[in-house]
Amino acid sequence: MAEHSLSKRRLFLGLIAVGIPSLALIGLGVGLILQESQLEESRRTEKFEDTFKSFSTSLEQTAGRLRNETAFRILEHGWITRGIEFDSAIVLLGSVNRGELRLPWQLNGAVELFNRKIHSGQFGRALLRAERLEFTNGATEQAVRAYRRIISSTQDTLQRAYTRLSLARVLEKSNLEEEADAIRLEVLELPAHFSDDFGVPLFLYAAQQIVQNILYVDSVKEVLLSHARFPLHFSPQAAYLYRAIHDSLRAESSALTEYSRRQQLAEIGEYAQKTLWSIRLQEDFRTVYPRLVFQAGEHGYGLYANDTWLLSISADTSDSSGADSSGADSSGVNPPGADSSRANSSDNGGVLVVFDAETMVRKTLDESSLSASGYNVQVLSSESSPPNRWLGPPFSRIYAQLIALETTAEQQGFMNRISFIILAMALIIGLMSLGFYLWWRDTRRELITAKLRSDFVSSVSHELKTPLTSIRMFAETLRFRSPPDEIRDDYLDTIINESSRLTRLLNNVLDFSKIEKNTKNYNLDTVLLEPIVTAALDTMEYPFRAQNFDVQTRIESPDIRVNGDPDALEQVILNLLTNAMKFSTDRTEIEWGIGIKADDVDLIFRDYFRAENAVQMKAPGTGLGLSLVRHVVEAHGGQIDVKSTLGKGSTFLIKLPLL
Repeated sequence: MAEHSLSKRRLFLGLIAVGIPSLALIGLGVGLILQESQLEESRRTEKFEDTFKSFSTSLEQTAGRLRNETAFRILEHGWITRGIEFDSAIVLLGSVNRGELRLPWQLNGAVELFNRKIHSGQFGRALLRAERLEFTNGATEQAVRAYRRIISSTQDTLQRAYTRLSLARVLEKSNLEEEADAIRLEVLELPAHFSDDFGVPLFLYAAQQIVQNILYVDSVKEVLLSHARFPLHFSPQAAYLYRAIHDSLRAESSALTEYSRRQQLAEIGEYAQKTLWSIRLQEDFRTVYPRLVFQAGEHGYGLYANDTWLLSISADTSDSSGADSSGADSSGVNPPGADSSRANSSDNGGVLVVFDAETMVRKTLDESSLSASGYNVQVLSSESSPPNRWLGPPFSRIYAQLIALETTAEQQGFMNRISFIILAMALIIGLMSLGFYLWWRDTRRELITAKLRSDFVSSVSHELKTPLTSIRMFAETLRFRSPPDEIRDDYLDTIINESSRLTRLLNNVLDFSKIEKNTKNYNLDTVLLEPIVTAALDTMEYPFRAQNFDVQTRIESPDIRVNGDPDALEQVILNLLTNAMKFSTDRTEIEWGIGIKADDVDLIFRDYFRAENAVQMKAPGTGLGLSLVRHVVEAHGGQIDVKSTLGKGSTFLIKLPLL
């Protein structure tokens, strides 16, 4: 009980010695992780704010630069934009004056030029006569000749193109479709500024007339695609005609499987949609215009066309300096979404530049190298709900969402630091736990050994007391009485047997002591095994006879020799025979015994060990016998094995090298 209490006390102290530092270490590690997480969150928030602000500034600078460069080119070259190369992000251009928007087809003078060249003068009168022949008189042949004379009489590109379209129309009525289509293919190549009095480019009329012919679908597609790569410049009538031609192309190309052609058709369709949006923008501009003025008349940015267009107005085109107002002081600006009436405080004109919002975001990210910071920006939006954030003045009602890419170097570094802290804590706690386990294992082993030694002392005391008591009792009987001869001989045999038993016990203790001190020596010589076995049996004759044991021996050959110590080998056999007597059942045959539990079979040769069932049946013993047997057999170069079945007995097999 005291040993159990001591064991619990040592375990408790060991747990305290390991647990308190471990808990302190865990607390320190958790504190470091929390501190590192807070620092990382602070760094991330600061970087997020800086990146978002940098994007807003870069977008304003990039869009402002492109806007002013475009306005300057318009101011320098006018609204006939065929010779000007525009940035790919520009979708539409227009002129703003007193809140009204005018589009390029209204500004390039094409309508006035058409009226002047087509409906006036000698050319106008000749064209009118030819049209009367075609439409009023129905004289197609005479009309063909009249149109040809007009074409040959002028070198003006617009006059010739318009007349050739009329000639193609009459030729088609005369069933001369091939010649008519050839004329339309030539007109198809004309620039967009050659248009009629409705602002419809002449090439669109030619495209509409030949798109039904499958032979010319690719030609029409290429022409429409070339115009789709320039800023919008169509009148409403031209926009609807362009859309109608696209629909015809799509119907003719419904069976297309080639990816590149389908992509081209989609690009034309997108441009057709944008042409309709440009018309709608002109109609809505009175509402849109206030969003483009953010403070004291300074022009800012707004969104349109389902947030796909970014709008901005340049400085007044009457000012050739083209000064950029985007850098104005932003103090005192109303919060986003406040469409203030102060937009009317400035009636100065300017150039409206419409950008593709997604393209501008990409361009800004590329030019400012913001992608390398580990963040990306979603397309601009007019939605103010989180996580969208206002870009700030001068971006009226414009929001963006800044998102972190999958893994940045900073995030990876943070994860590496956290992993290092966790691994270091786990390693230190693991080492402490391992040390505690090794300490506790050794401590427990010492406690078990101490208990076994205590049990051994108790057992030895009992084992010594029993034979001494018997010897004293029978010796006193012989001294004070004179029993008959046969009883006296029996008493003397008992005294001799108990003396032999006492001698064996003392020899076991002495031998074990020498073994522990590593001073046990054996006198090895060539010996016969048969005499050794016989001597052991003779020694055990009286105990066997006294307890009615039946012992059978089988010696195959009396000439079996080994290199051994006769006394040590005899001690081995005596110990095994003694155990056989102690652990037999009621049947007095050495072939039967109580057996050994499977868990104890590997432990019975340990010092001081006694099997659980032997302890329960209170069989005498010190736990040294089998330990000595193993030591002697191994000292002779042999091996001892045991096979045991609980309740049926055990078989001990000793193998020694023969000579």
